[in-house]
Amino acid sequence: MDLVAACRAEAMNPDLVPVDWLKFWKHESAGEDWIIDPILPRGRHAGIFSSAGQGKSLLALDISAAMASGRSVLGRPSLPPIGVLYLDLEMTLEDLWDRLDDLGYGPDDDLSKLYYYQLQRCPLGQPRRRRCTRDHGAAPPPGAGGP
Repeated sequence: MDLVAACRAEAMNPDLVPVDWLKFWKHESAGEDWIIDPILPRGRHAGIFSSAGQGKSLLALDISAAMASGRSVLGRPSLPPIGVLYLDLEMTLEDLWDRLDDLGYGPDDDLSKLYYYQLQRCPLGQPRRRRCTRDHGAAPPPGAGGP
């Protein structure tokens, strides 16, 4: 299926509805809620941007592994472990092993809440991301639709 056909198919999705502006403006904002203040908001999308080779993947893995194992991250106090879904489109298992080792993780560390998927060769559309998120007990961001 080409990109245009995929977009048309998504637009025909019965779960896809436009914003109801009357309801929208009556809704009060819940305010800011952070997983890692002020870097990673709860229930919202976040992105890390830089040139190639600057450490985006290493930073994402550091944050993800720390959150999943309950370690301190970015100088913040440690918190109880939480489930983290990590969809990786670039690293090999060797890269992952090297990076986790460099971050101080090993066989004795509990990474059972880090749901890590290698997807270099596997396109993952929104329905499969939703299913994967649901399977690991994570909630999609508000407005992203249900699983």
